Amino acid sequence: MEALRQSTRCILLFARPPGEEARAKRLARGARGIFALGRRRVAAAAAALPGVDLLVVGPGGTLPQRGEGFAERLANAFAAAR
Repeated sequence: MEALRQSTRCILLFARPPGEEARAKRLARGARGIFALGRRRVAAAAAALPGVDLLVVGPGGTLPQRGEGFAERLANAFAAAR
């Protein structure tokens, strides 16, 4: 895992890789482009904000998803981001 910078603000993006996201939502293979575009747009928007880090939570991301339900995964991601 790469070293994280120290910042006071971050954006947590819960996402799978685009192909996995399309499969999980039972969408056609072509839908992965939509998820890739969404991820790029969120990354660009986060990069435009001074002093804000984008942390991708999920497979292949900055932080792993840990927990049974979304509330637990969200709490764990916030704790790890601190």
